[in-house]
Amino acid sequence: MQYFLLFALWLVLAFDVHAQVYKWVDQGGNIQYTDQPPPSGAAVRDEKKLNIKTPPPPPVDSQARAGEALEEKMQAFKERRDSELEAEAKQQAKAAENNKRCVSAQGQLKIFRESPRLTFPDGQGGIVYADDEMRQKKIAEAQKNIATYCL
Repeated sequence: MQYFLLFALWLVLAFDVHAQVYKWVDQGGNIQYTDQPPPSGAAVRDEKKLNIKTPPPPPVDSQARAGEALEEKMQAFKERRDSELEAEAKQQAKAAENNKRCVSAQGQLKIFRESPRLTFPDGQGGIVYADDEMRQKKIAEAQKNIATYCL
């Protein structure tokens, strides 16, 4: 809408530009260019009426195509910006999830190393006491998780 109003204003102003220019030489030999005829009291040696025409305005169709091209470029820019913002949001969410997993893995490692007696649920409603082999396996698993999620 804004482009249409600017184009209409430009079109109105372009029609007022058609004016006549007069070229004449005064008594001192100076060439004068004016939009008014030479003064009647001036000694005129040469008077020419120049018809200077401005080029016609570009067709409305080309203006419409230019506006459409601009709209397409703006739409493409908005799509690129939206995809970049979405990718950044995904990256931040992934970083937050990795941080959460890192903190969890560090807590598990601390528990596995410092607890004198570890118990785990056996899956049937009971508990199982961890032996040294299971403790080392859980410590290695926690260290692997720390290496993966803590950058």
